[in-house]
Amino acid sequence: MQETEFKRQQELEDLAEVLALPAGQRFFSRMLQLSNYLGASYAPGQTRVDALTMAYNEGLRRMGQFMATEAALAAPEKIGKLLAGKF
Repeated sequence: MQETEFKRQQELEDLAEVLALPAGQRFFSRMLQLSNYLGASYAPGQTRVDALTMAYNEGLRRMGQFMATEAALAAPEKIGKLLAGKF
């Protein structure tokens, strides 16, 4: 196994360990909900501030999507519960 493959496997194993804990699941689910990962980034209005808000919202949303994908890879049996936020 190459070093990059080993590192990637270790990242997923670490996340699986976190998601095995009830507190880890609650925290991770809360972060997903706060990221608005399934929502829109659009910030209505015509001003530059709204464009910046939209860019911020998109970055937040993209991070949530990344987290959801990582959780699905690390702990596929828990992803439904995490995405639903049912704890």
